[in-house]
Amino acid sequence: MVLVHVSAGDHPFAVFFGKGRLPIADCVGACDFWAWPEKYRVLVRQGEGPDDDASLALRVRGSGSYAFVPAHGSAQNVGLILGAAGPIVGFLGLAFTAAGLLASCDAPRGQTCDKPVSLYIGLSGLAVGAAMTAIGWPLYLHNRAYFRVSDSPAPTAPRVGVVTMHRGGVGLGATFAF
Repeated sequence: MVLVHVSAGDHPFAVFFGKGRLPIADCVGACDFWAWPEKYRVLVRQGEGPDDDASLALRVRGSGSYAFVPAHGSAQNVGLILGAAGPIVGFLGLAFTAAGLLASCDAPRGQTCDKPVSLYIGLSGLAVGAAMTAIGWPLYLHNRAYFRVSDSPAPTAPRVGVVTMHRGGVGLGATFAF
C-alpha cells in the first residue's frame, strides 16, 4: 500500500474502489489515505460547474499528491462540437466528391470538359472535416476534469487515531511515512 494525498480545492469528494458503493475516503478539500496501486473512481461534488458533479478516474501508481483540475467547460464544449461535426462534414465532402467524379461530360467530340464545381466543394469538405476532427477531439480531451499527479511524496505528518479491528473491536492505530 502507498500513502496518497488527494486535494480538490474547496470541493468535497469521495473515493471509491472499482464499482464499489461505499467510499474508501470521504473528504472535504484534501485528505490522505492508504491505497493499493490501482484505478479508483472519484466523485467530486460541484466539480464541473455550480450544479454538476465530476466523476473521474484516479490511477494510483505510487505515493504522491494528486490535485483535482476542473474542466474548462466552454473549450470542452467547442471541442466536442468540432469533433462530432467533423466526420459529418467529411462525409458530405465525400458525397460531393463522388458526385463530381461521376458527372458525365456533354462536350462535343475533341473538346475537354471542365471539372464540376461539386468536385472542388467535396474536396474542400473532406479537408475541412478532417481538420475539424483533428482539432476537436484533442481540444475536448485536454479540457476535461482530471487529476494532476505530483511524484513528490505525500505529506508525512504522523497520525494517531482509533481504528476498527477485524472481529468487531477497536484499537489505537498510528501512521508514519518517511
